[in-house]
Amino acid sequence: MAHLRRIQSAILAFFLLGLAWPALAMHVWSQSLPQAWSRDGRGLLIAQIAHGPEGGGSVAMLVVDTATAGVRRFALSNDFSPGDGSTPERVSLADCQARAKELASLLKDFPGVRVDGEQCRGDRHGVVQAHATGQPADHPLPFQGLELRKTPVTLELHQRGAKLCALPGSGWPQRPRGTLGPNLKVLLIEDQEFLAILASPSADLAKLARIELAAK
Repeated sequence: MAHLRRIQSAILAFFLLGLAWPALAMHVWSQSLPQAWSRDGRGLLIAQIAHGPEGGGSVAMLVVDTATAGVRRFALSNDFSPGDGSTPERVSLADCQARAKELASLLKDFPGVRVDGEQCRGDRHGVVQAHATGQPADHPLPFQGLELRKTPVTLELHQRGAKLCALPGSGWPQRPRGTLGPNLKVLLIEDQEFLAILASPSADLAKLARIELAAK
């Protein structure tokens, strides 16, 4: 009977996937991916990568000041297809190189990060590259009694059994990932396409507040 129920569940899953496929096929798949910390753990570099349903996509870099909640966004590429098979680049070479130059200045205090404006002439995913060597160490959860718990609709942050906060989850079944930053004041929560950044003015994690990733 258990075997039969598994087969029935699999058939139902394929049926539901078939119903959802047209919507999924037209979905812009995007991710915000943490790349590097500044030397003092206050700054955070994030890559925003998107893929269009008919080809092309976008590349942008975000530089976050977690102490002030300031976010600066640098669009390096935007070549979403208009639907005819082409992928025209909407960020000019001059704009890409100017933004790369500004990023190079902003990221001087980010160990392991290299900015190459010449990559604007080719694959712009390579304009900014981050390497683990020399970066300050962060702390994957669980750490010091801090852990993430996933419910069907939320992600809950607990410390030694006490719930500190709850955020909406992605709904995906995979386990989310939590990382405490090098200065122990910033928490990253990653759950498929979902990325949340929470920061505290001190190491008191009960005072965590979310940073919105909209550029200011």
